[in-house]
This record gives sequence, structure tokens and C-alpha cells, in this order.
Amino acid sequence: MYSIQAYLYQQKTEIIIAEVDADFDTKRSRIVYAKPFRVSRGVDNNLLFEFQNQNQRPFDLSGSELVFRIISRDGLELLLEKQVTILNAQSGRARVTVTASDLDNVEPQDANWSVTRKSGVLVEPVYMDEQAGSRGVIEIRDAAFPNYAETESITMPSQAEFDRSDRASLLPPDGRKPQFSSWIRGKDIDQSTFQVTLSGFSGKFGIQGALDKDDIWFGKTGYPWFEVDFSLASDNNNTKISDIELENSNDTFGINISGYYPWLRIYGKVSDGSIEKILYR
Repeated sequence: MYSIQAYLYQQKTEIIIAEVDADFDTKRSRIVYAKPFRVSRGVDNNLLFEFQNQNQRPFDLSGSELVFRIISRDGLELLLEKQVTILNAQSGRARVTVTASDLDNVEPQDANWSVTRKSGVLVEPVYMDEQAGSRGVIEIRDAAFPNYAETESITMPSQAEFDRSDRASLLPPDGRKPQFSSWIRGKDIDQSTFQVTLSGFSGKFGIQGALDKDDIWFGKTGYPWFEVDFSLASDNNNTKISDIELENSNDTFGINISGYYPWLRIYGKVSDGSIEKILYR
């Protein structure tokens, strides 16, 4: 039997506050360099700080306002700016949490971080090493989750366009107007996701698929589309359903599809309202 050790550890670094007092000529700090931070996209990351004076004693943060920044390596772009939470002012301990949403629009990269301290009328940098370095290294990685996948937007043609087409006769009339999204090429993976935004939607909608061998251009062959089972992204039990019926809904929600389908589209049987926006990845 094999066993694997997993570690849950805190990322912590020491930071120096330069105090001006009667002994300001004496420099006793021995912090040579700042430890690099590593943050993972898709999850929350806690970064801890211990603030010290030149004598390596805890620095009292009472009355201080601290701001944490992530800056691109070339120094040209501010990637993130957040307030630092002071955990214990007398002990000089503080924390910043880089959340999953903070890094949604930040590409994986090696960058720099800094902290500034405001006290009274002064805004000062804090130092990570004895060379007065005020920038540390932070590694932004796709570590806890797979690499980010770009979403594709799927159009929903107007109902008037459908009514004038030869597709209108392909579904039996039941008092509801059918709507079809444009079709999209399926992913070469066994799971994909739709995000659907509704506007006053009443009716049913589901997902349809087609095979590579099918001619999906209407008017050339018979009706090639078939129903695809799916599960709601909010359903932890991953219960498969064939369609969903809603009443006057303005919700935005996710749909998960298991299996490989060469072509996919969303269809709706609409009593009122519309499917406003569809994203796929």
C-alpha cells in the first residue's frame, strides 16, 4: 500500500519597518532576502506578514493602513491592489487573502509584490531585505486547477428569423415558440460547460447534439439533432436531466455535459421571454 503525505502550510514572510529614533544609525536587521510567495489561480490564498523593526522586534501596527500590490515583472502594470488585514497590531502580524476571483483576469506569470504603510500623513514602503528592497517575488500559477479555458459566445437568433425559415415545421406545435442557438463545435474532452442567462424566460429548454457524419444544414437532410442529457452545475449529485422548465426566470446558471459530442446547441420551447446569453467552454 502506498501513502502520500500532503502538507497544509502557511506562507509567511518577515517585513522590516525603518524607524527613525535616537538609534537610527544602528542597523541590526539580518533578513537577507524575501521569500517568494506562490499563489494558485482558482482558489483562495492567505499570505501572512510579520512586521519587525531594525532590532528584529515586533513593530506595533496600531494606526497603520497597509496596502498589498502585485506588479508585473517589468513594473508597467498593476495586477492587483488590496487592503492588508491587521491580525494583531502589537505583535506586528497581518494577512492578505488573494481570492480566486482576484486572479480571474491575471495570467499565470512571475511577478512582484509590495506593501506600503500609511501612518498619519506619511505613506512609506516597507522593506523585505537589508538592502532596502521594497519588492518581493510572487509566482502566479495554474496549480490547484487546470489551465484556464477561454469561453466562446453562442448566438441566439431572433424568433422572427426562425418563423420565416424551413426549420419552423420540424417541431410539432404545442403552443410554445421554438428557439435554437447557433451550433458550436464540441470539445475534445469528456466534459464541457454552458452558462445560460435568461430574461423573463417561461418554458422549457435543453441541449441537442449531432454527429460528424450528419449534415446539420437544414433543408439538405432529415432532422439530425438528438437530445443530450446534462446536469446543473449547482447539483453536487450530478443528477442527469433531459430538459428544464422555468417560469419567468432571470437566472444565470451553469450546465455540465459529460461525453464527447461533435456538435452542440441549446434549444428552447418558449412561452415568454428569451435566452439572452450563452457561453460555452
